[in-house]
Amino acid sequence: MKKSILFSLITICLIFFGCEKNNPQNLILGKWYVVSFGTTENDLCDDMYYDGVYDEFKSDGTIWRNCYACLLFEYPQYPYYYIGSYKIDKEYFYRYDLFENEEIYSYSFDGDKLKISNIDPKLIEYPYRFDANIFLYERVKN
Repeated sequence: MKKSILFSLITICLIFFGCEKNNPQNLILGKWYVVSFGTTENDLCDDMYYDGVYDEFKSDGTIWRNCYACLLFEYPQYPYYYIGSYKIDKEYFYRYDLFENEEIYSYSFDGDKLKISNIDPKLIEYPYRFDANIFLYERVKN
């Protein structure tokens, strides 16, 4: 009897902690470089890595950007700033801008890479980083 209870507890712990590791809410946390973006798969901009520029997905659901050059002329004392919020579940990544406008993305993790694709693509002739439908991220390694 004691062996079966012990076995059951160990099994439950393994399942719980094993699933927790692959939980998208835990996988998204941290700092990510945007390495590519675009309107469609065919027009992704390559070589988007900028030294020191990254987005940080925090556990409170906020997204912060570190970009000294982005604010160099206006607010050089604030290189790290809030850009919006997010939610993630087993199916979708939800991104909210500063005005709480929602965009819904499908997503996939592949090791230290993350791809999000807008499920309701915008028609954009020349996408900027904020207007794209597809984003490819790579985790910042410290």
